[in-house]
Amino acid sequence: MKTIGDREFYSTLEEVIDPAHTAVLVIDQQNDFCHPRGYYAEVMKLDVSMTQGMNDRINQLTRAARSPRCDGDLYAVLHREGFTSDSPVWLALHARRG
Repeated sequence: MKTIGDREFYSTLEEVIDPAHTAVLVIDQQNDFCHPRGYYAEVMKLDVSMTQGMNDRINQLTRAARSPRCDGDLYAVLHREGFTSDSPVWLALHARRG
């Protein structure tokens, strides 16, 4: 840690990612978005190949974040039946894709 004036700041990677004050948040690592037979690839006909390389690294990171030194929570996003919980922007994206 270094000090400038009366303020301290982190100066090394180890200080920045110290589990005492760092959280890991993984968003939307789901089959629908990442799997070659998921919704985005099969139904929306989008190329998801760029997501394939990230899975092993994300899994390694989340395993490390579950170590006894880290506090953590797991959150899941759920969608209500009939798309009642989806935003108009999200619905429009999917409507344009059929």
